Amino acid sequence: MDKKLRSEKTLKNAAWSIAGYLAYAIVGFVSRSIFVRSLGETLTGVSTLFSSILNLLSMAELGFSGAIAMHLYQPVAEGDERKIAALLNLYRKAYRFVAVAVFAIGMALLPGVPLLTKSDTAIPHLRWYFFLYLLRTVLSYCYAYKGTLISVCQEEYRRTNITNALLIVTTLAQTLVLHYTANFTWYLVIALLGTLLTNLLIHREAGKLYPYLDQYREEKVSEQERKSIFDYIKAASLNRISLSIKAATDNMITSAFVSVVTTGIVGNYVMVTGTVEKLLGFFFWNCEPAVGNLTATADKESQYYTFLDLEYVAFWVYGFLTAGMLCVLTPFVRDIWIRRPDMILGSSTLLLLLLNFFLTGINFPSTIFFDVRGLIRKMPYINVLNLLVNLVVSLALVKWLDVDGVYIGTVLSLALTTLPLTQYLVLRYHFDGNYRPYLRLCGFYLVVTLVCCGVSFALCALVTQTGLVGVAAKIILCTVSYNAIFLLASFRTREFRSLSALMKKILHKERS
Repeated sequence: MDKKLRSEKTLKNAAWSIAGYLAYAIVGFVSRSIFVRSLGETLTGVSTLFSSILNLLSMAELGFSGAIAMHLYQPVAEGDERKIAALLNLYRKAYRFVAVAVFAIGMALLPGVPLLTKSDTAIPHLRWYFFLYLLRTVLSYCYAYKGTLISVCQEEYRRTNITNALLIVTTLAQTLVLHYTANFTWYLVIALLGTLLTNLLIHREAGKLYPYLDQYREEKVSEQERKSIFDYIKAASLNRISLSIKAATDNMITSAFVSVVTTGIVGNYVMVTGTVEKLLGFFFWNCEPAVGNLTATADKESQYYTFLDLEYVAFWVYGFLTAGMLCVLTPFVRDIWIRRPDMILGSSTLLLLLLNFFLTGINFPSTIFFDVRGLIRKMPYINVLNLLVNLVVSLALVKWLDVDGVYIGTVLSLALTTLPLTQYLVLRYHFDGNYRPYLRLCGFYLVVTLVCCGVSFALCALVTQTGLVGVAAKIILCTVSYNAIFLLASFRTREFRSLSALMKKILHKERS
């Protein structure tokens, strides 16, 4: 597959993903505001906490999906249908085991669920709600294995169209139930059914696209291939477990040591940053199959330039959105969305959340190359270090700094472990120690980003209007000032010229 076709497929997948998820996000924000008003801040916090705990149970997957995806790139590029089917057959069996394991672990945790919720009053039906969350998580593994092949073949838009359509229908149904009944049980049952139906439809779509999967349903991977997969899983399992625990610890520590209500307040803000991150992730994660194909077919110089181009895009886009959310997120939550002055985060907590968002974003290009090349085997404890730093710092500071202490731990763990180590491993082992161009690019754009953020924030501080008019004015000011400065600083660079050339090719094709 040539570079032009890879780029076109990546952009097509990203465009469909973003369009569908934007529609879902709008419905989701309306639903969240009705959730807060119908069920209150305590159940908002419970919902956020249980989502985190059940994400923690995804550690039972142990990185199997990543191992299968990494081993699929080569046979997909070569059109080896037997090998593809054999890998998917192994994947199917593994996910059955994962579903059983998640259910067993969840049921073992069920009796102790009330201990994780610090609240002034008892919360009724807590274990029942947790059971429904658990059941939904278990069902998410049913019929899910074929979706990975759709992604690796760069047909992700097919899967995301189904997912987003069902999410919109499910969320609308949940919103109606909340509005008319304020019944949390029915809200969760609808989510559970939506998850199962989504997986069934994706499974059916994959069956139509790749009929040979049924033809070779009994095909098995070779012993050498099986050994390679499980070697990867052995290396990745500790990191998978660490990532799952870390993803849940912020909300669990906040709920246990600060309050479950604070968990809900943070959850409202994280819903916004998470929505933005997911929209951007559709572009960057849709790049992963293209990068996988690139590393299987192109020379190292082409790969390195692609790596630098992705990093340039990451700095520009994540820097701009960090600045924008710093300026408008609290006014948006307070005046337009939740409209509860008692459910607002302090400026220091917001800054920490956005710093974590930015650092995660600029590490995306390194993470993509790290994953597709299986570099986890070079340093299998990278995310264990991240988790240890996060836990030690968060638990040490939460008693004195409350929720700020939790997120200082999150930011420091990312800045001191995952981010520099991922970049080092990619540059050292995949790009043969070619550090200088990359470090020069990152240093330059970090300075540019700080200047852009400072100017944008200063200009937005001049806006005195509140409500929709004030938020709109700040968005316009931030958009114009940030992008104008970044463009002036970078329009002579190789990365900008490369991006411009790519966009011209795509636009030219669309017109012809």
